[in-house]
Amino acid sequence: MLIVLVVYWAAMPTTITLEDAGLFQMVCHLGGIAHPPGYPLFTMVCGALLHDHGVTGGNLLSAISGALAVAICHVACFELTRERIFAYVASLGWGLSATFFSQAIIIEVYAPAALLFAVCLWLLVRFRQEDDDRYWFALCFAFGLSLSNHWPLMLLAAPGLAVLATPALPGLLRRARRVWFLPASV
Repeated sequence: MLIVLVVYWAAMPTTITLEDAGLFQMVCHLGGIAHPPGYPLFTMVCGALLHDHGVTGGNLLSAISGALAVAICHVACFELTRERIFAYVASLGWGLSATFFSQAIIIEVYAPAALLFAVCLWLLVRFRQEDDDRYWFALCFAFGLSLSNHWPLMLLAAPGLAVLATPALPGLLRRARRVWFLPASV
């Protein structure tokens, strides 16, 4: 979704903005811990970008995360429906919606959270289609990463993933009989 990234880049502020931007700029720059829940994955990744690019680096992390989330959402929508127009409209509509757009151009944890959710969504769709353990374990890993970025948001989104996983439930229950499957998933 190059279109979305270009739009985000053009609208991205070059100074510190409102919300938690000042706090995240400071935490990422100094390598500290943000307000609860701490956002360890976000602060670790953004710290590396901030040292090289200053204020723009933190905003760039959100813009790239947001654009990647939109692209992965597009792929997941297409794989679910096999309708290209629907996938474009849904993903562009989401990526350019006022709320998502406002968070994707400033240093915030929400665009990376959306990216990790989109990755989980896509991996779950692939697991349903391919019935391959690799997609399941990748999904579990991505879900764990998302918990280290913004655990409250991911726990709120988890029921949606659970509903989408319902058709794969018989296969998961069959796999759960293997001694190593549940510990490996965790």
